[in-house]
Amino acid sequence: MDSSERNHPQKQGSGQAGGAGGKLCYVCSCDLTGQRRYKDENGYYCPACARKMDKQETEKERADEVAGLVKCPSCRRKLKPAAFQIYHGRTLCKQCVLAKQDMPGLKVAKVELTYHAKEDKRRMIVLASIAGLLLLISMLSYFRVIGG
Repeated sequence: MDSSERNHPQKQGSGQAGGAGGKLCYVCSCDLTGQRRYKDENGYYCPACARKMDKQETEKERADEVAGLVKCPSCRRKLKPAAFQIYHGRTLCKQCVLAKQDMPGLKVAKVELTYHAKEDKRRMIVLASIAGLLLLISMLSYFRVIGG
């Protein structure tokens, strides 16, 4: 047994099964129920796979450095340094500068919530009235006052 197998949780199907809704590593499909695990937008992954992914990410970053690529702080794209400009004291790629120049004074407007609260209250009154009317009709029907 080598060190990667020793540090790796039990594989699915080799003893303990993960069942429906089990916590399986999305990289290597090992069962992580009761084991140390990590979670991201893709699901669970084991510490061994986390180390592999960190190593791959570090290698990609080194390759980008060798290639001379820099990440734009706004859009996160990796581009050559010649593709960057200084805009209001920030170093951004040309596409981000153009986008910000097209919308120079863009500000987020605050939404007036009183109108929405009044509308929600009115909607609830209408729904409660309809539910009460249906309840009254069903009671009258049950006691044979209407519908024969």
